[in-house]
Amino acid sequence: MSWLIHATEISIVFLNSLALLMVVAGSLEAVVGIIRLLKESSRSERREVWLRYARWLVAALTFASGLVVAVRMRETHRTASYQPVIQPQER
Repeated sequence: MSWLIHATEISIVFLNSLALLMVVAGSLEAVVGIIRLLKESSRSERREVWLRYARWLVAALTFASGLVVAVRMRETHRTASYQPVIQPQER
């Protein structure tokens, strides 16, 4: 079962890195698009820049949600039962 922990930890790092790269790539694309449209642009061209940026952010959030699943899977595996994951202990 230690292979499962190791595989999960690798997937956590991979998904986190992928989400970060998507946010950076989308942000760079949006900045370049905005600079390109500063002189003259129509409303539809500006809208397209923001929609493309939104698509990048949605893709990054998809990978971030995969990260949450991987973290929960690791924590579930490390606990003796599902109870601590479902209901956190009161402090």
